Amino acid sequence: MTKRLDSKRKRYILSLLMTMLIVLVLLYPTTTATAISVTIEGLQGVSITQGDTKAFNIDLTIENGERVPVSTVRLVLVFPDDTSETYEFPVTGGVDTYLELDEPQAIVDSSAYDYGYGYGYGSFFGYGYISGYGYGYYPEGYGYGFYGSQKLRWIARLINTENLPEGNYKVRVEVQSNGVWWGGAPTETTFSVKLYVPPGPAPGPAPPPVEEPDLEPTSIEVIPSVPTEEQECTVKVTVNNTDTEDADAFNATLKADDVTVQTLLVDGLAADESVTLSFTWTPPDAATYELTATVDPEDAIDESDETNNDISLTVTAVPPPPLPDLTVEFVDLPDEFETEKTYEIKAIVRNIDGADAPRFSVRLEADDTGVQTLSVDSLAVDESITLAFRWTPPEPDTYELTVIVDPGNLIEELDETNNTDSATVTVKEKEVPPAPLPDLTVEFVDLPEEFVAGRTYGIEAQVRNIGEGDAETFNVELKANGASVQEIEVESLAAGADVTLAFTWTPGELFPGDYTLTVTVDPEDEVTEADETNNSATTEVTVSPKPREVIWYEQWGPIIAGAVTIVIIMIIALVITRQRR
Repeated sequence: MTKRLDSKRKRYILSLLMTMLIVLVLLYPTTTATAISVTIEGLQGVSITQGDTKAFNIDLTIENGERVPVSTVRLVLVFPDDTSETYEFPVTGGVDTYLELDEPQAIVDSSAYDYGYGYGYGSFFGYGYISGYGYGYYPEGYGYGFYGSQKLRWIARLINTENLPEGNYKVRVEVQSNGVWWGGAPTETTFSVKLYVPPGPAPGPAPPPVEEPDLEPTSIEVIPSVPTEEQECTVKVTVNNTDTEDADAFNATLKADDVTVQTLLVDGLAADESVTLSFTWTPPDAATYELTATVDPEDAIDESDETNNDISLTVTAVPPPPLPDLTVEFVDLPDEFETEKTYEIKAIVRNIDGADAPRFSVRLEADDTGVQTLSVDSLAVDESITLAFRWTPPEPDTYELTVIVDPGNLIEELDETNNTDSATVTVKEKEVPPAPLPDLTVEFVDLPEEFVAGRTYGIEAQVRNIGEGDAETFNVELKANGASVQEIEVESLAAGADVTLAFTWTPGELFPGDYTLTVTVDPEDEVTEADETNNSATTEVTVSPKPREVIWYEQWGPIIAGAVTIVIIMIIALVITRQRR
């Protein structure tokens, strides 16, 4: 009994583990499939008699290991007059005017269908086959969940064909998974409906077939394959004449979502030859477009097959990448310009939008003549840089200064119209500044304390050059009461230098009294000076009369007389002394 309970417990645990495994598999996030193909089998080229029912297959092949929800099957039936009807069926099938769709079948390589009960990702709920398909509810809608690299097949039927007019038909199919439609134009299949003829006598021999061309577009390509919004593209379409008869001139038309883009004329196409046409198309917006090329849209050419004159391609145009936007303007332009003088011309460059700008150049021109080109390694969005150009105006005139950012248009920008700034400037002749001038001054130094007539004195005067320029050779003159006393020549005197000159003056013996001494630098005004008013210095002196000279005998007579007297006295004394003896 215990062993039986253990066996039941093991089966229960095993069943629980299997259920958990199913739940984990179904909980794996549902993604949009990236490798789905849809085809129609069993209908191409079939001729159906009015009143007959024709079955055909719709196959959906998934070439990866993702779990794919399938919600809707759409069939488009195109009538001989080019009108069409669209039928949308849930994945479980349905019936409409001329079409019937059965539930899908899973076609797998393995025969093991592990059946289980589980919960899927999001709002998915239902029963399903782990290696097959599951029936349930998805976040995207009601439909089947399909897992693994397998094929899903619906059996479809054309019904009520007795109401279909005679002629050539087209049918194409799309299957929706996660909001994305797969299939469409590549699945297009042609068939015909013929008139029901009641049984009667056997028809006679068929007339010989009429030889006609057969124009068929076999390929369509967009260059670039992923265009950007408002980018001009080339659409290449190859047209073949697949029959044995040459085709006369015909038109070929390109449409984008039923809007005619361009019509080209083909002069003609020989049998079994092809021609590649190049259409020009510019997607106006970032969106998905259905491009359709139609050969002989006016049906001007009788063809052996009128059902194969179209080819379509789905193209998605993407938004353009963000672009920089460089602007430039002058700043701090000098108020005036002179020739032969070098100026600093400043300009500020800004990146005002989009994306960072890689390396670019900025050029300064004067009247369309290049002055200087500077390089900027890069400039981020909302950043700026100030550049300093150097310009030496060659001659006086009016000039148009222009600064250009990215002059070679090497950088694609959001706006190419704001890359320059201009300014009109006037250049004057260079003003030559006056040469620096000396400024000579003079003053008396070390004058004697007194002057006596008839005696010679040394009088010193100091000359300074207080100007900004050197002084060439000049004279310095001393005068006494307006009369020239002496003139001394100075070879040169540098700016800021000084020199002391020694004059000699002997006041006249007969002219004692008051004198005005004047010393003048550059009395002849031969040196151009900054200031000509400070070239003289004066001083007042008094010359005393010369003392009367004493005659020698007036000076020495008394002494000589005294000496003679003493000698005489001594002689007399000596004589008297000798007489007494």
